[in-house]
Amino acid sequence: MSPVEEVPARATLRRACASPQEARALAGAIHPDNADFLRARAEGSVLVLEASSRTVGELQRTLEDALACLSGAERTWAGPGARGRGGPRSSVPPSATTGESDEEADEAS
Repeated sequence: MSPVEEVPARATLRRACASPQEARALAGAIHPDNADFLRARAEGSVLVLEASSRTVGELQRTLEDALACLSGAERTWAGPGARGRGGPRSSVPPSATTGESDEEADEAS
């Protein structure tokens, strides 16, 4: 088996946000511990992710991880059922105070 040739790879992703506050909140929520591979910042109301890796495969994994984190951050920012409204949400899930499951709480809202 031959060794995998390292070919540097880079990608920049831009996501329009409802406000500069949302862009800053999302950038802060997904800011990585290791900024060697991924950087997140807000440019006005645009979230900018810049990723770089030694190989395309590493870049793919980095972007998959970043997008999974972004998805969670978006749900937290918008709250359940708040698609597109934008705004901070309590970090306490509804089920923690009502005793119902998260799915039941989401259906009720």
